[in-house]
Amino acid sequence: MIKPNSKRQCSMVFCALVLITLGVASLTEVTLLPMFAKHGVLECILITLAAVKIMLIAEYFMELHDAPRWLRGTMLTWVATTTVVLVGIVGINSQIY
Repeated sequence: MIKPNSKRQCSMVFCALVLITLGVASLTEVTLLPMFAKHGVLECILITLAAVKIMLIAEYFMELHDAPRWLRGTMLTWVATTTVVLVGIVGINSQIY
């Protein structure tokens, strides 16, 4: 039998998601890192934070932590691979321009 997440655990994860969202919004509205804005570092940070949010949602709200290992591994590998590819594209494009 699958045991459900506790309310406290879901509340903590939800608070973490809200804090990450507010942090990302503050980074995009008023650039706190102006020296990195030209070199694609800010975009890489935003992509990585989005991946962290995806993993948290998948683990706790989609109950992926109770899924079979192969399914969990496939999902987390997909998120990690997509993140690396996107960060690589941003890195390459920032060097060209």
